[in-house]
Amino acid sequence: MKVKPKHQKNDVDSLNWIICNKPIFSDISKTKRRQYLQSIIKLEPWVYFNIKFYLSKEVACRIHGMNHAIRVAINVLLIAEERNLKISKLDLIYMGLFHDIGRVNDNRDDNHGERSLQLFDSLIKKNKIFVSDLGSISYGIKMHDVIQRETNITINQDSSDFLNIIKTADALDRYRFPRIDWWINDSYLKLFPSDTLKDIAFEICVRSELEYIKRKKIDYDKIIKKLIAD
Repeated sequence: MKVKPKHQKNDVDSLNWIICNKPIFSDISKTKRRQYLQSIIKLEPWVYFNIKFYLSKEVACRIHGMNHAIRVAINVLLIAEERNLKISKLDLIYMGLFHDIGRVNDNRDDNHGERSLQLFDSLIKKNKIFVSDLGSISYGIKMHDVIQRETNITINQDSSDFLNIIKTADALDRYRFPRIDWWINDSYLKLFPSDTLKDIAFEICVRSELEYIKRKKIDYDKIIKKLIAD
Protein backbone atom coordinates (compact mmCIF):
# COMPACT_ATOMS: atom_id res chain seq x y z
CA MET A 1 0.00 0.00 0.00
CA LYS A 2 1.32 3.42 -0.98
CA VAL A 3 2.02 5.63 2.04
CA LYS A 4 0.62 9.11 1.55
CA PRO A 5 2.72 12.07 2.74
CA LYS A 6 1.76 13.51 6.11
CA HIS A 7 1.21 16.94 4.60
CA GLN A 8 -0.13 17.44 1.09
CA LYS A 9 -0.58 20.27 -1.38
CA ASN A 10 -1.81 20.69 -4.92
CA ASP A 11 0.22 21.39 -8.06
CA VAL A 12 -0.68 22.78 -11.49
CA ASP A 13 -0.72 19.38 -13.19
CA SER A 14 -3.16 17.97 -10.63
CA LEU A 15 -5.46 20.96 -10.97
CA ASN A 16 -5.38 20.83 -14.75
CA TRP A 17 -6.42 17.17 -14.49
CA ILE A 18 -9.26 18.13 -12.15
CA ILE A 19 -10.43 20.84 -14.55
CA CYS A 20 -10.36 18.44 -17.50
CA ASN A 21 -12.46 15.94 -15.53
CA LYS A 22 -15.08 18.39 -14.29
CA PRO A 23 -18.39 16.57 -13.74
CA ILE A 24 -21.34 17.33 -15.99
CA PHE A 25 -23.80 19.34 -13.89
CA SER A 26 -26.99 19.08 -15.91
CA ASP A 27 -29.42 21.06 -13.73
CA ILE A 28 -27.81 24.50 -13.22
CA SER A 29 -29.79 27.70 -12.69
CA LYS A 30 -27.78 30.76 -13.76
CA THR A 31 -30.24 33.03 -11.94
CA LYS A 32 -29.81 31.17 -8.66
CA ARG A 33 -26.05 30.95 -9.25
CA ARG A 34 -25.82 34.76 -9.37
CA GLN A 35 -28.11 35.09 -6.34
CA TYR A 36 -26.07 32.68 -4.24
CA LEU A 37 -22.73 34.23 -5.21
CA GLN A 38 -23.95 37.76 -4.54
CA SER A 39 -24.92 36.70 -1.03
CA ILE A 40 -21.33 35.52 -0.44
CA ILE A 41 -19.90 38.85 -1.63
CA LYS A 42 -22.05 40.64 0.96
CA LEU A 43 -20.97 38.38 3.84
CA GLU A 44 -17.22 38.10 3.04
CA PRO A 45 -16.51 35.00 5.20
CA TRP A 46 -12.78 35.16 4.40
CA VAL A 47 -12.30 38.30 6.53
CA TYR A 48 -12.93 36.25 9.69
CA PHE A 49 -10.10 33.81 9.03
CA ASN A 50 -6.90 33.78 11.08
CA ILE A 51 -4.15 31.31 10.22
CA LYS A 52 -2.92 31.45 13.83
CA PHE A 53 -6.01 29.47 14.87
CA TYR A 54 -4.54 26.26 13.41
CA LEU A 55 -2.85 23.78 15.74
CA SER A 56 -0.32 22.80 13.04
CA LYS A 57 1.44 25.42 10.91
CA GLU A 58 2.15 22.71 8.33
CA VAL A 59 -1.53 21.82 7.98
CA ALA A 60 -2.52 25.51 7.88
CA CYS A 61 -0.67 25.97 4.59
CA ARG A 62 -1.67 22.69 2.97
CA ILE A 63 -4.70 20.94 1.53
CA HIS A 64 -6.76 21.02 4.76
CA GLY A 65 -5.59 24.49 5.73
CA MET A 66 -6.65 28.07 5.26
CA ASN A 67 -7.94 27.83 1.68
CA HIS A 68 -10.04 24.76 2.47
CA ALA A 69 -11.41 26.41 5.62
CA ILE A 70 -12.45 29.56 3.77
CA ARG A 71 -14.10 27.59 0.99
CA VAL A 72 -16.03 25.47 3.51
CA ALA A 73 -17.20 28.71 5.15
CA ILE A 74 -18.34 29.86 1.70
CA ASN A 75 -20.08 26.53 1.12
CA VAL A 76 -22.04 26.60 4.38
CA LEU A 77 -23.36 30.02 3.39
CA LEU A 78 -24.29 28.77 -0.07
CA ILE A 79 -26.24 25.91 1.51
CA ALA A 80 -28.01 28.32 3.88
CA GLU A 81 -28.90 30.59 0.95
CA GLU A 82 -30.24 27.76 -1.18
CA ARG A 83 -32.29 26.30 1.68
CA ASN A 84 -33.35 29.71 3.01
CA LEU A 85 -32.23 28.67 6.48
CA LYS A 86 -32.91 31.10 9.32
CA ILE A 87 -29.61 30.41 11.06
CA SER A 88 -26.99 32.96 12.11
CA LYS A 89 -24.67 33.42 9.13
CA LEU A 90 -21.81 34.28 11.45
CA ASP A 91 -22.32 31.02 13.35
CA LEU A 92 -22.08 29.13 10.07
CA ILE A 93 -18.95 31.03 9.04
CA TYR A 94 -17.15 30.21 12.28
CA MET A 95 -18.16 26.56 12.06
CA GLY A 96 -16.66 26.38 8.57
CA LEU A 97 -13.46 28.20 9.50
CA PHE A 98 -12.83 26.22 12.70
CA HIS A 99 -13.84 22.70 11.66
CA ASP A 100 -10.29 21.49 10.80
CA ILE A 101 -8.07 23.68 12.99
CA GLY A 102 -7.13 20.70 15.19
CA ARG A 103 -5.71 18.62 12.35
CA VAL A 104 -2.13 17.40 12.63
CA ASN A 105 -1.90 15.80 9.18
CA ASP A 106 -3.67 15.71 5.79
CA ASN A 107 -4.66 12.06 5.95
CA ARG A 108 -7.50 10.44 7.87
CA ASP A 109 -6.39 12.02 11.18
CA ASP A 110 -8.83 10.34 13.59
CA ASN A 111 -10.49 12.57 16.20
CA HIS A 112 -9.45 15.82 14.55
CA GLY A 113 -13.03 17.03 15.02
CA GLU A 114 -12.68 16.62 18.78
CA ARG A 115 -9.30 18.41 18.78
CA SER A 116 -10.74 21.20 16.64
CA LEU A 117 -13.57 21.66 19.13
CA GLN A 118 -11.15 21.93 22.05
CA LEU A 119 -9.22 24.62 20.21
CA PHE A 120 -12.43 26.36 19.22
CA ASP A 121 -13.59 26.51 22.85
CA SER A 122 -10.36 28.15 23.96
CA LEU A 123 -10.07 30.52 21.00
CA ILE A 124 -13.55 31.99 21.24
CA LYS A 125 -12.88 32.85 24.89
CA LYS A 126 -9.38 34.19 24.26
CA ASN A 127 -10.40 36.25 21.22
CA LYS A 128 -13.83 37.23 22.58
CA ILE A 129 -15.65 35.78 19.58
CA PHE A 130 -19.43 35.95 19.95
CA VAL A 131 -21.66 33.21 18.52
CA SER A 132 -25.42 32.74 18.84
CA ASP A 133 -25.64 28.96 19.11
CA LEU A 134 -22.45 27.65 20.68
CA GLY A 135 -23.85 24.17 21.28
CA SER A 136 -24.81 23.56 17.65
CA ILE A 137 -21.53 24.90 16.27
CA SER A 138 -19.60 22.76 18.73
CA TYR A 139 -21.58 19.66 17.77
CA GLY A 140 -20.96 20.28 14.08
CA ILE A 141 -17.21 20.74 14.55
CA LYS A 142 -16.83 17.74 16.84
CA MET A 143 -18.83 15.29 14.72
CA HIS A 144 -18.07 16.41 11.16
CA ASP A 145 -15.42 13.68 10.69
CA VAL A 146 -17.76 10.86 11.75
CA ILE A 147 -19.17 8.88 8.81
CA GLN A 148 -22.96 8.59 8.61
CA ARG A 149 -24.86 6.87 5.81
CA GLU A 150 -28.48 7.64 6.68
CA THR A 151 -30.09 9.67 3.91
CA ASN A 152 -33.35 11.31 5.08
CA ILE A 153 -33.35 14.81 6.53
CA THR A 154 -35.83 17.37 7.75
CA ILE A 155 -34.37 20.87 8.07
CA ASN A 156 -34.86 22.25 11.58
CA GLN A 157 -32.70 24.67 13.50
CA ASP A 158 -30.95 22.30 15.87
CA SER A 159 -27.52 20.76 16.37
CA SER A 160 -28.05 17.90 13.93
CA ASP A 161 -28.77 20.39 11.15
CA PHE A 162 -25.51 22.23 11.81
CA LEU A 163 -23.75 18.88 11.49
CA ASN A 164 -25.51 18.09 8.21
CA ILE A 165 -24.58 21.51 6.84
CA ILE A 166 -20.88 21.26 7.73
CA LYS A 167 -20.65 17.71 6.36
CA THR A 168 -22.10 18.77 3.01
CA ALA A 169 -20.04 21.98 2.89
CA ASP A 170 -16.88 19.99 3.62
CA ALA A 171 -17.75 17.41 0.96
CA LEU A 172 -18.35 20.17 -1.63
CA ASP A 173 -14.67 21.10 -1.35
CA ARG A 174 -13.47 17.58 -2.15
CA TYR A 175 -13.03 18.64 -5.76
CA ARG A 176 -9.54 19.77 -4.73
CA PHE A 177 -8.40 16.13 -4.71
CA PRO A 178 -7.07 14.71 -8.02
CA ARG A 179 -9.18 11.54 -7.78
CA ILE A 180 -12.81 11.32 -8.89
CA ASP A 181 -13.62 8.65 -6.29
CA TRP A 182 -12.64 11.15 -3.55
CA TRP A 183 -15.11 13.78 -4.73
CA ILE A 184 -18.45 14.52 -3.07
CA ASN A 185 -20.62 11.40 -2.68
CA ASP A 186 -24.25 11.99 -1.74
CA SER A 187 -24.53 8.52 -0.17
CA TYR A 188 -22.43 9.78 2.76
CA LEU A 189 -24.66 12.82 3.32
CA LYS A 190 -28.05 13.70 4.71
CA LEU A 191 -28.25 17.08 3.03
CA PHE A 192 -27.93 16.91 -0.74
CA PRO A 193 -26.62 19.99 -2.62
CA SER A 194 -28.05 20.94 -6.00
CA ASP A 195 -26.06 20.82 -9.22
CA THR A 196 -25.92 24.61 -9.04
CA LEU A 197 -24.10 24.46 -5.69
CA LYS A 198 -21.79 21.70 -6.90
CA ASP A 199 -20.87 23.74 -9.96
CA ILE A 200 -20.15 26.84 -7.85
CA ALA A 201 -18.10 24.84 -5.36
CA PHE A 202 -16.08 23.21 -8.14
CA GLU A 203 -15.26 26.53 -9.81
CA ILE A 204 -14.33 28.34 -6.59
CA CYS A 205 -12.18 25.37 -5.56
CA VAL A 206 -10.10 25.07 -8.73
CA ARG A 207 -9.80 28.81 -9.35
CA SER A 208 -8.66 29.56 -5.82
CA GLU A 209 -6.24 26.63 -5.73
CA LEU A 210 -4.64 27.77 -9.00
CA GLU A 211 -4.39 31.34 -7.76
CA TYR A 212 -2.74 30.20 -4.54
CA ILE A 213 -0.12 28.19 -6.43
CA LYS A 214 0.68 31.20 -8.62
CA ARG A 215 0.48 34.04 -6.06
CA LYS A 216 0.52 32.41 -2.58
CA LYS A 217 -2.63 34.35 -1.76
CA ILE A 218 -6.22 34.37 -2.93
CA ASP A 219 -8.60 37.22 -3.72
CA TYR A 220 -11.92 35.46 -3.11
CA ASP A 221 -13.90 38.63 -3.76
CA LYS A 222 -12.37 38.86 -7.25
CA ILE A 223 -12.89 35.15 -7.99
CA ILE A 224 -16.56 35.26 -7.01
CA LYS A 225 -17.24 38.47 -8.94
CA LYS A 226 -15.68 36.85 -12.00
CA LEU A 227 -17.96 33.82 -11.54
CA ILE A 228 -20.97 36.14 -11.34
CA ALA A 229 -19.93 37.77 -14.60
CA ASP A 230 -19.30 34.48 -16.44
